[in-house]
Amino acid sequence: MSSSSYTSADSFKLAHDPYEKFLEQEKYNKNLIPFDNSTKFAKKINKFKASLWNARNNAMQGAMMGFMVGGLFGLCVGVYSAIQTRRFMAIPISALVSGCSFGFILGCGSLIRTDELKQIGG
Repeated sequence: MSSSSYTSADSFKLAHDPYEKFLEQEKYNKNLIPFDNSTKFAKKINKFKASLWNARNNAMQGAMMGFMVGGLFGLCVGVYSAIQTRRFMAIPISALVSGCSFGFILGCGSLIRTDELKQIGG
């Protein structure tokens, strides 16, 4: 868009706002945030969906970490039990049961703690 394509109405508008001509150019226009003209209810639904997605991600992350920690603990207990009883099938069973139970507990704990803290005074 060249400067010669402006009309007299545009020149009046551009005379009072020096940045208006830069905002009308395409390369600067794409960096602007689009105006959201959705209703209040739609905005609330979108915010609720985003918080559910965040809660799901936090619960999955907590469950995976709990499964790893519980699995390692179960592996140690299973090795000790297998050496004592000479039943080596106790190692994977102990690791899986311990990992699943601790992963479930840590996943639920992470799900509870997903609520964000509100800033006081800001």
